[in-house]
Amino acid sequence: MRKKFWICLGSLLGFLSLFSWGMMWGLTMDWKWLPLIIGAMTFLLSAFFLVLFHYLKKRLGLAFLSVAISGFGSGLSASAYYLHIKVFEAVALSYFWNWFLILCGGAVLFFLLYSLSLNLRWIEAHLKWFTFPLLIGGLVALLILWGTAERVVFSLAFFLFLITTFFVFPLIIVAVNLRKLARNLAVASLGAFLLIAIIVLLILSQGDGFSGDLDLSGGSFSVENPSKSRVNSQDTI
Repeated sequence: MRKKFWICLGSLLGFLSLFSWGMMWGLTMDWKWLPLIIGAMTFLLSAFFLVLFHYLKKRLGLAFLSVAISGFGSGLSASAYYLHIKVFEAVALSYFWNWFLILCGGAVLFFLLYSLSLNLRWIEAHLKWFTFPLLIGGLVALLILWGTAERVVFSLAFFLFLITTFFVFPLIIVAVNLRKLARNLAVASLGAFLLIAIIVLLILSQGDGFSGDLDLSGGSFSVENPSKSRVNSQDTI
């Protein structure tokens, strides 16, 4: 595997680790709105480090700090939903965390399999046509399943797949150097954080469900096979 892949995978693992810490802390709170309020503050902090990174161009650590804070804040925001549905009155603590770990493993496995699939010639030649239906289809399917009796499991699956979806884009969007890749990862992290917070806010405001469309359509960006990225052969920022 090449450098770009390992950087993206490491960032995803770091995000998921901080997501779990944020979730654990949020679930200890008594008021369901408190994790969202603290999450909003961490969003501002994460955005601040991303803006600071824009001006301090050689400080790559600021971008990855933004990723870490976004992960923690995302976990806090997601925990508000589980406080809202009184999750531990419905399922055992061990049941919840066992499924969380299983689904985290599934999210990472999906990322690995997706990355490996990019080495197939047809997929590399039709990257957008392969990626967008796959990711949007997965999100829509999990969103529908969320409304079933297993809402704890499928809500966790949706949140984790949503995070993985956002981390797919830095993997395939063209990055001419490490600085661009770090920026893409930080932006993707903030995007995942913001969307999770909005979804949870809508649920808490309207009840057990929400209505609305997830706009995951593609923009006018170029994509690439990460194994052939210029990032792999450059150490400059």
